[in-house]
Amino acid sequence: FRISDNKAFIKTYHAFTDYLKMLNSFEFLHEVEKFEPDHIITTHFLPSEILVHAMKKRSKAVPITQIITDYGVHPIMVVKGISEYVVSTPEMKEELIHTYKVSPVHIHEFGIPIDPAFYGSPSLEQTRLKYHIPQDTPLVLLLSGGSGLMELTDIIEELFDKLTLPFTLVAVTGKNKKMFNRISKLTPPKHISYVPLGWTDDISSLMKLASVVVSKPGGLTTTECTVSQVPLIAIYPIPGQEDFNIEYLKKNQLGDHAQTPSDIIPLITQYLSQKTTKKDYTRVQSGRQLLEFISHLKA
Repeated sequence: FRISDNKAFIKTYHAFTDYLKMLNSFEFLHEVEKFEPDHIITTHFLPSEILVHAMKKRSKAVPITQIITDYGVHPIMVVKGISEYVVSTPEMKEELIHTYKVSPVHIHEFGIPIDPAFYGSPSLEQTRLKYHIPQDTPLVLLLSGGSGLMELTDIIEELFDKLTLPFTLVAVTGKNKKMFNRISKLTPPKHISYVPLGWTDDISSLMKLASVVVSKPGGLTTTECTVSQVPLIAIYPIPGQEDFNIEYLKKNQLGDHAQTPSDIIPLITQYLSQKTTKKDYTRVQSGRQLLEFISHLKA
C-alpha cells in the first residue's frame, strides 16, 4: 500500500499489467457484454481498469462510476477514463480535484452504500427477546466480519478478565463455525451476560441496541456504525486503507483505535460510563444519496 502510494509507481504498474489484466479477463468482459449495461458501477479499481480499457473499443461508450469504499484516496483508486467518482468526505473530493485533476462535476460526495436495513426502524424489543439480551445492562457488540476472519477469542477472554462494569457481550463470528464453537465454550464472569452468535441477519438491529461496537474498521462497518449512531472501537485494521477509516473515526469523534485487546478495556469503560445521549451523526454521508443517483443513471 505505501510503496504504491505515488504516481510514478502507478504509471509503471499500469505499463506492466494492462496487457495481463486484459488477457485474463475475457470471461468477465463477455458476461458484462451479455448484460448490455447502460451504466457500470464499480467498487474496486481492478474492474475499473479492465472495463475502461475494454469500453474504449466499443462503438458506444458505457459510462463507469467508481465508488471509493474507504475514507481516503489512494493513487491506485484513481483510474483514467472513469466517468464519475463517489466519495465520502469533502477532503476526498478536494484531493481528487487538486491532486488528481478530476473535474468537480464528476465527483459526488454520497458516502459508502450499505444495506438499507441500517436506515430502517427495526423492533429492538423483538431483537432483545430473540437473543435473550437483558434490558438493564449496556450492550457491547463484537464483530469478526461476515466471513469471520478476525479472531475473537483473545478479545473475549480479555473482556471477561479485565472489565468490571456489568454489561452484555454479543460476539458474532459470521460464517466461521470453528471460531463459533471455540467462543461458545468460554464462560463469562457473573457480572457479564454473554451471547455468542454465528451468522445472523440482525446486525443492523444489534448495532442499534449497542452502546459500543468492536470490529475491524472496514469501510462498510465504519459507515454502518455511524448510521446506527454507535461508536466503533477499531482493532486489527488492514494497513493502509483501513488506517484512512480510523483517521476518519477519530477526527469526527465517532470512535477510537485499540492497538491490542488490552487497549479495548479503557475505551469500553469510557463509553459504558458516559451518561450523555448519543451524539448527532447526521453530518455523516452514508450512501443514501447514491440511491437517487442510480435511479437517474439510465435517464
